[in-house]
Amino acid sequence: MKKQIEIAKASIVVTCYNKEKYIAGMFDSILAQKWNNIEVVMVNDGSTDRTGEIIAEYRTKFEKRGYSVVVISQKNSGVITAAKNGLLACTGDYFCIVDADDKLAPEYVSLPVSFLERHKKFDYTMCNFNEMDFNNPKQEIMNYKINIQDGEKNMLSCYLLSKIFNMPWLYMVRSSYINKDFFEKSYGTKSKGTHEPGFNIPLMALGGKVKIIDKPLYLWNKTIDLGRHSYFAKYKDQEKHLVKYHRLIKFAIDSLPSKIVTEKQKEMFILQAKFKKLMALFNHSTNDRFILDKDLYKKEALRNLLRFTNKHFRIQVKTKGINGRENYFVYLLGNMLFADKKSESVKRVICYGAEGKIAKQWLPFMQPLIRARFQIELWDKNGDGKNVKIPNFKALKKNDVVFVFPVKKEVVREVKKELKNAGFKNAVFKVSDMAKFLGAPK
Repeated sequence: MKKQIEIAKASIVVTCYNKEKYIAGMFDSILAQKWNNIEVVMVNDGSTDRTGEIIAEYRTKFEKRGYSVVVISQKNSGVITAAKNGLLACTGDYFCIVDADDKLAPEYVSLPVSFLERHKKFDYTMCNFNEMDFNNPKQEIMNYKINIQDGEKNMLSCYLLSKIFNMPWLYMVRSSYINKDFFEKSYGTKSKGTHEPGFNIPLMALGGKVKIIDKPLYLWNKTIDLGRHSYFAKYKDQEKHLVKYHRLIKFAIDSLPSKIVTEKQKEMFILQAKFKKLMALFNHSTNDRFILDKDLYKKEALRNLLRFTNKHFRIQVKTKGINGRENYFVYLLGNMLFADKKSESVKRVICYGAEGKIAKQWLPFMQPLIRARFQIELWDKNGDGKNVKIPNFKALKKNDVVFVFPVKKEVVREVKKELKNAGFKNAVFKVSDMAKFLGAPK
């Protein structure tokens, strides 16, 4: 690493509460970093086990390694207060915050910091991570990749709608990008629970440019994660957890100054978060293997989700119309609401292949969503000419969009050829992209 680059100091905040079993692993991984100019900020949140002793032991090791060290000892106040105090104590050119029971790859600091030093137009980085069972090293390692592109402009919406992972330890942040006063205000320290919203929301609301580091730099302790799930073995417990999480999100959004986010934008962000909460509850009631009584609440979860969408959007759907296909409908709805891509110029939606298997799977509950905003016309080679018309590509107009439902390669090639001959480009070939194209404004 070039010396002139390594002058930059990176602060690592580690919040600690009764972590004697795993904390040495995290500290050893910090000692093994390839970057030398590091400040370690350790916050002992009133631990009652040997955590304090281990912190004192590693303070000496960190200083011997050449790191600067800050130790904050506080009475037990919860991770929100601990995280906030640690972040406010950072003095580095860059900062990050990690969990005491995980581990860092040796390049966790060096890769993002060296990149940010060379590319001043980027404000923070986001890395991939691995999930590991620290109690069973031989178990298969799961790799998780970030599924957005460099420079994503809608990071806050991506977070609120769970399109990206929500863990703060994914990020390395340029200190000059964000004023620490944002954290002072965004962390609801009177509340208990996670500090994710307090960290993520101001970070993303400022609209900075993100760089995706396509390498797993963080090792997530699967053992601890499985332990947390035991708290939500019942649907109502999961619901209480999500209600608290939503409350923290709302607090952090409300704390944002109006010069950064307008009141109208705040309303939309809070609406996104509420929608995702209801989506998460529905998914838990149908898919989550940890929820023991999920079958008892499936109808309630779907009813609450539909009540929300019917109230806030120009969509009117009843549970009777989607019986047996709830998962398909919710998938479509999740892609449609708050979609980044909207086409206000579209007036008519042509559904090609309406008599096919894929269309029959989606169209029964997709049609009401389309009719809420557009004219709709069904096309199929086997159509009756009335309800389902025979395709006529030459009749397409500039305000049309064609949804192509067949997925067979030969059919798709044929349709693309017909569209090309007609000089028409406004076609969509994936159901998720259809939803994103349409959007669903208030």
